[in-house]
Amino acid sequence: MIPTIDLSTALHILTAPEDYFFHWALSVKKALSPYITYSKNVFIPLTHVCRNACGYCIFRKEPNPGNNILKKEEVLHLLKRAESEKCTEALFTFGEKPEVYPQVRQELKKMGYTSLVEYLRDLCEYTVEKTGLFPHSNPGILTEEELSELKPVNASVGLMLETASYRLLKTKAHQYSPGKTPALRLKTIESAGNLKIPFTTGILVGIGETDLEICQSLLAIKEIHEKYGHIQEIIIQNFQPKPQTPMENFKPVPLSKLVNIVVLARLLFPSISIQVPPNLNRENLTPLLQAGADDLGGISPVTPDYVNPEHAWPNLDSLTYEKRERLPVYPKYINREYLSDKVYEKAVSVTDEEGYVVVT
Repeated sequence: MIPTIDLSTALHILTAPEDYFFHWALSVKKALSPYITYSKNVFIPLTHVCRNACGYCIFRKEPNPGNNILKKEEVLHLLKRAESEKCTEALFTFGEKPEVYPQVRQELKKMGYTSLVEYLRDLCEYTVEKTGLFPHSNPGILTEEELSELKPVNASVGLMLETASYRLLKTKAHQYSPGKTPALRLKTIESAGNLKIPFTTGILVGIGETDLEICQSLLAIKEIHEKYGHIQEIIIQNFQPKPQTPMENFKPVPLSKLVNIVVLARLLFPSISIQVPPNLNRENLTPLLQAGADDLGGISPVTPDYVNPEHAWPNLDSLTYEKRERLPVYPKYINREYLSDKVYEKAVSVTDEEGYVVVT
């Protein structure tokens, strides 16, 4: 039984000597599931244009006169390739609110759309109805109305909180990123809960946050989940510095600290999967999994990680853990309360009695 973890206790866990709470967290993980899970996906970046200009990002690109959006024929080609590789997740990602730029609005208008979310919905509907893949959309901040439009054609939706710190809005990380205002991101997560959408979120660590801010960020997520129960996965994503960005000289989080963050997340969220990105932690997966992480996220045989293209996907066969492939919606959310009839029936048709993908 895990006692209630308040802010003071969370700080104690986060700053404890290395391995102090290690075995406790591992026992909690084993009680949740004996498996290490992952999904096979295709990463589909609908646009790199974004209203935010984060100090660590190389995904974002400035708008150009007329080629900002991945066209439908290109998307369908990627989906076809993904099907040939037996992928089950179509990860649709794009920069947040690119319509603030007139070049993007004009391009969308020529395509017959008023927003990229409208275009996304059509692509998700096609994916559900015409392919063997399941959409997982990660388009940044969304209104409750936009989320309600996406729910019928998505298996899950995601938005990283990244941090609950307002202080970081005045630093290199987020000073030019209005969409990283914590209240806006928390509102999206809460709206998804109100609509009963299976949701993935998490924190980004190493961008200048303090230990207190790490704890506050995780506790903010926990507060929403305790109200709605819709958060299926918490990602602990470690910042990796990239050349020619404002934060290129920042240092990554030491492994010992990252382990403690995973331990804290596991103890705060005993019934939720904790993901560590495997391509960002190729040499350190074993201690992170032993610290309580149990998911490796989406790994693609088709596309790179466009957010971290310098970090290739690892070879899963090198991991000796018992692994299970999952859909972008976790087994406990494969029900009619959280999924539309169409997505639910499709999910049931490709999963076993435990809710994992039947590998053929």
